[in-house]
Amino acid sequence: MEKRQYRFAFDIGIGSCGWAVVSENETGNRRIEDAGSRIFDSGEMKEGKDRKSQKRRGFRGVRRVLRRRSHRKYRLKNYLRYVHFMTDMEIRCVSEASMNQILPVKVRGIDEKLTKAELLQVLIHACNHRGYKDFYEVTETDEAESLEEEDEKINQAAADRLDRLFEESHCRTISEYICRYCTIPGTDRIDYRNRFYKNENRMIIRRKHVENEVCTILKKQREWYPELTDQKIKEIMEVIFSQRDFEDGPGDASDKYRRYTGFLESLGYCRFYPEERRGFRNTALGDVYAAINALSQYRYVHTDTGEAKLTQEAAAKMVSYILKQGRLTRTQAAKLLKPLGIAIYGSKDVDKTLAKSFRFLKEMRKIAEKCQVSWESLLSETDLTEYEEGKTSLLNQLGTVCSMYQTPHRKEEELKKLHAKWEHVHLPPAFWNALKRHKFNGTSSVSYHHMADAIEAFLKGDIYGNFQWNKQKQLDEKQESQRERLLSAKILMQDEDVKDNPVVLRSINETRKVLNCLIRLYGAPAEIHVEVADDVARSYLERKRIQKMQRDHEKTRDAIKKKIAEILHCEESEVKGSQIERYKLYMEQEGKCLYSGRELDLEMVLDTQSHAYEVDHIIPYSLILDNTLANKALVCGNENQAKGQQTPLMYLKGEKKEAFIERVKAEKKRTSHPISNKKYDYLMLATLYGKEAKEILTGWKSRNINDTRYITKYVVGLIKNHLQFAGEKARVFGIRGHITSRFRKEWLGKNTWGSDEKCRANYLNHAADAIVLANLSKMDVEIAMDYEKLRQIRRHYGEMSIQYDHFLNHAAQRIAAFYPITEEAIRKQLVESKRTPSYVPNLGREVDLRLGNPEGETRSEEEYRAETEMYYEGAAFVVRSHLPYVSMKVERKFRGEIADSNPIRLVEENGIQYKISRSKVEELKREQLPKLYTSDGYLIEALEKAFENKDVKTVKDYMEKEHLDVFRTTNGQPVRKVSIKGMPVSNYYKKRINETNYSILGVPKYYCVEVYTNSKGQTKIWGLRFVDMISYEGKLYLKDGVRPADYARHGMYLFPGEYIEVEKRGKIVYEGTYQNVYSINQGVLRIKVKNTNALKPISIGNKAGVFKYAISLNGCKSGAVKEGEAGYPCFAHCLSKKEND
Repeated sequence: MEKRQYRFAFDIGIGSCGWAVVSENETGNRRIEDAGSRIFDSGEMKEGKDRKSQKRRGFRGVRRVLRRRSHRKYRLKNYLRYVHFMTDMEIRCVSEASMNQILPVKVRGIDEKLTKAELLQVLIHACNHRGYKDFYEVTETDEAESLEEEDEKINQAAADRLDRLFEESHCRTISEYICRYCTIPGTDRIDYRNRFYKNENRMIIRRKHVENEVCTILKKQREWYPELTDQKIKEIMEVIFSQRDFEDGPGDASDKYRRYTGFLESLGYCRFYPEERRGFRNTALGDVYAAINALSQYRYVHTDTGEAKLTQEAAAKMVSYILKQGRLTRTQAAKLLKPLGIAIYGSKDVDKTLAKSFRFLKEMRKIAEKCQVSWESLLSETDLTEYEEGKTSLLNQLGTVCSMYQTPHRKEEELKKLHAKWEHVHLPPAFWNALKRHKFNGTSSVSYHHMADAIEAFLKGDIYGNFQWNKQKQLDEKQESQRERLLSAKILMQDEDVKDNPVVLRSINETRKVLNCLIRLYGAPAEIHVEVADDVARSYLERKRIQKMQRDHEKTRDAIKKKIAEILHCEESEVKGSQIERYKLYMEQEGKCLYSGRELDLEMVLDTQSHAYEVDHIIPYSLILDNTLANKALVCGNENQAKGQQTPLMYLKGEKKEAFIERVKAEKKRTSHPISNKKYDYLMLATLYGKEAKEILTGWKSRNINDTRYITKYVVGLIKNHLQFAGEKARVFGIRGHITSRFRKEWLGKNTWGSDEKCRANYLNHAADAIVLANLSKMDVEIAMDYEKLRQIRRHYGEMSIQYDHFLNHAAQRIAAFYPITEEAIRKQLVESKRTPSYVPNLGREVDLRLGNPEGETRSEEEYRAETEMYYEGAAFVVRSHLPYVSMKVERKFRGEIADSNPIRLVEENGIQYKISRSKVEELKREQLPKLYTSDGYLIEALEKAFENKDVKTVKDYMEKEHLDVFRTTNGQPVRKVSIKGMPVSNYYKKRINETNYSILGVPKYYCVEVYTNSKGQTKIWGLRFVDMISYEGKLYLKDGVRPADYARHGMYLFPGEYIEVEKRGKIVYEGTYQNVYSINQGVLRIKVKNTNALKPISIGNKAGVFKYAISLNGCKSGAVKEGEAGYPCFAHCLSKKEND
């Protein structure tokens, strides 16, 4: 087989990894070797707010709360028994008795004697309900800080409200307040809740009120029970109210083998100094390190010589200013450097990065000024080159302590130690108290050691990019001998940010598996190209927000389509994308030409054949290739032609120019749908040749050619630093998604994989993107962009123009200087190509051949191979050409929910079990009234009265009509929820809690499905539920008696993600990947149709043949899997296991 060089590409997303391999032989022949998609569960819920891991964490948190509550009560009872305050029998009697009205007992306990049983009930109630404690609450004098989290804000507001009301009431204890002011008028029933109800004022009791009440009661009861000494009261309070420090984490802090540790032990390590932990971000070193990183992205030009260089004096001035002022902007830096004869240049993106650098110093300076502390006294002890623990500056140690210790009392203790250590620096108590309450958190990606080295290098005139390059080079040289042929899973666990994010970890790990598979087949690659979807780096809530925006965008688009169809009297399906774009610009510009201000005729605007109105690129498309609405304006046709290759401000003159500027400013300032900052900058760009223009043009290029987001840098670095490559140099780089999208539309078929609307229903769209990605090296992108510019120049000036020759020569020289290609080859490629060239010629045709039609593959395996062999003229491939099958990760792990998380209530009527569900009373509908399950006559009377008026459809309608905040029964009892009898239930699980107690869980989940043959020779399926199985010593066993009565012979087990074909009468009627059970009783499963995300229910009939196939990581379909019952997990009967034991 001929020798070829292979280039891999990966399109990594949430739950998907598209991959492609292209190759080139020694004669320059290039082709697609293979491509496919790997699909996997992202680990997030399909609906709802949380990831699966977050949902599990929530349940684990509830279990932990219940366990700790139970442990407190156990310790309390043991203590009272130990000090002989109560006997075992007395304690047992109290535990078995119930006391509904405990609050009046607490009130009596302030003045009267309580029995020991009553006192124990009071203490047990305190164990169960200790009150709300804000994590940052330290003392009673602390001011409540504003919290970003909405739930915490609500909690704080509710707690503050009750504090105010309690103080105004002059009650001695919180129970006394509730009994006096929170009862239903005319009754002694307490109407107090701390749960959130929309129509009620929520109130939350702070822990300090509960502590004060328990202490008051115990001290009063000492008059009758002398054994309650001060020491014993203190110990009882400790048992009830003690709380583990946040830094220790759950479990025994002294247990080094515990699963969950405190956050200090989970801090990641620095990649430049692997033996050192990462430093904290909110420190002096952290701020200055972030600042020099941003400052290094500016250009420092000496005005007398034109030389671009950062001097030691300039660096020292800027760092000194940062420390003194706690901030620095480009304007301030320019003033500092002007006396040195240095001008500073950079983009607005860098300005924003610099502004975000000062988190700690800015806040510390505010605190110092507020507490009347001399900022200079803090700076006098600042040495930014010192990094060793305990030896860093005072400012740095203050930031470290405040970031490291979050529990208030522990932070207070550490600040006291720091105060004693730096007592020679006069800092008043107010300063330390302010620090005690202030919240600093977050870690940097590197250690203090690396930060100090970087700052020292910057002060010597070495910008951070050069410093990091040298550090990375040293690291690469050290790692060169450690490069591996395949990527190990252990490497992923070395980065804490990735390890702690299950969505990111899963995406990268599945990509690693595909990469290793390709290396086993093709050997070490020459290059690897990576695109990581923005979604992977975003949080779940951020992605949900973006999805909502996209849905809103779709709704807006549909509404615009409808309006255009009405205006043009046509069908909505006939409305074009260009018309929608024109309509949006028309509305944005309030129906006026943006350049002249003349009124536009909407019908003529929507006529795309007419040149009366045109869409103009504000900044010439050839310069920045920005084809978004931010770079477009709807203008009169003559204005567009007159403007040509200029900016609006270059073209417009005099009064017309002034009027244009006013219009643009008005569009920016308006409250409803103002233009974006990006569009404003484009419209206000004075020239294409100045400093500002260069920033925009070069900034666009750096942003769009290279993807510099953290997650992409991580993936690129992971591959580059640990993998062996075919060449001497590891060639890996990331490309931004919209670059791939642009070339997909240009290179691939307009009616297939390159259409304007990507066919997302077909999972092979990820493979198509990966193929495009594989064709995009850095040099390819540069050549492609220069080709676009040449095409624009040729259109305006002609091919024989001076401008054309000048740009062609300049482009050839520039590219040849950086890439292994001659100037002549570049000129030939730029001049002779009819369009932007792709790495593989005739790419669109080859993609259509290899991936088929996006709407669905119709060719058989034999037809596919015949077509590919004809196209490639019988050339040999490492992997014989095959129909592409999407590889799905099969879920075989015995984990997940065994049933619905919430217990259900069942009632039996005529031998049938019905589910009783609770519903908010205001949501109750008229037709649900017969299904109401209650014996409360007063409630029934109230509901019947509510629905007397036929216009009332729900209780909410009645409440709004009668201006009621709370619905009440006819005897005045408030009602919030009612019980509704639902459908009959047959599939449920009775979970035994103890000998006398159990709960009913609805809809048990299926672990897998077994296809079997019954005693009549018919094909049947049954679901193996989690509750029907036992995991023992790493093996799974079926409980006895759960198999169907007609079970005769095993066929196969089906797990989510496995590929199946269903055959009836010798013909394949269904094929795809099994997903879940639709209706087990009716023999209906749900699959994803072959290579798509379309869910389809399929019926497994009595005479159906079910066949299972393994799909490899590279998308090859194997022969039918033949499995016996001993294959996969062996589900032996539990009884046989017990007998053997």
